[in-house]
Amino acid sequence: MAHYPAIEDHGAIGNLRTVGLVACDGTLDWLCLPHLDSPSVFASLLDARRGGRFRVAPAGEPRSGAQRYLDDTNVLETAFDGPGGRLTVTDLFPLEGSLDDPAETETEPAVNRLLHAEGGAVEAEIEWAPRFGYGDEVPEVVRTEDGWLAWAGTQTLALAGIGDDARVEEDGNGWVLRARLRLEGGQRRALVTRWGAEVPIARVEELQRRCDVTVAAWRDWVHKAAATGSRDWAKPHEELVVRSELILKLLTHADTGAIAAAATTSLPEEIGGVRNWDYRFAWIRD
Repeated sequence: MAHYPAIEDHGAIGNLRTVGLVACDGTLDWLCLPHLDSPSVFASLLDARRGGRFRVAPAGEPRSGAQRYLDDTNVLETAFDGPGGRLTVTDLFPLEGSLDDPAETETEPAVNRLLHAEGGAVEAEIEWAPRFGYGDEVPEVVRTEDGWLAWAGTQTLALAGIGDDARVEEDGNGWVLRARLRLEGGQRRALVTRWGAEVPIARVEELQRRCDVTVAAWRDWVHKAAATGSRDWAKPHEELVVRSELILKLLTHADTGAIAAAATTSLPEEIGGVRNWDYRFAWIRD
């Protein structure tokens, strides 16, 4: 059980089409692409050996970081304090435009991870191990001119931001890309993993721009209710109400308006129990 973080030790990111979960140890351990009801590409939340993961954390023994959402958004920060300095990983799906109208919302099936070192030099450890089809399909991992590709049949996931210093190893359950990045104090690095064969752009300036417009999109949406006065009733508990609004919006599929019961599937109500339904359905009764 040491390999399975508690569900409450996760933050959620998404783009109104799918949702990913990031554990306090820096592991993206649940993600389905390109949509919420698609098969998983990372699922170590369910199977630490065969599920696949995308981990970004300080090098050395795994440890938990402190997580928070940027105010009034679904942009997630995980901060690790160490003897050399602080490593902060900012995770998001890029969103741009009005979140009320899917025709005006620009997004892509890509997780953006922005690394920032503060106070001194830190060494970040990267582990990228895609597994398609809920862990049943183990892709090949190959180097391309601009990044890395994991592919199995017609399914492809790309990674940008890691150079030739990465190594690809077989861990007994499939191919794993591993790398270490040294960041000096104040330095930033950008990583992007994207569904499809197109290797994305992973430049710090571009990721910071995506982060800024994503923050603006979430805040514009959540502040509309406050501007109209329709949330006045919630003043004593407004922070909790706003967070509830944001997570419900995160679980809403932009094209249909359907709200999923949860972002995950197959998590048992109790360890060893038989109730492990697919909670990604939108239940009419609710």
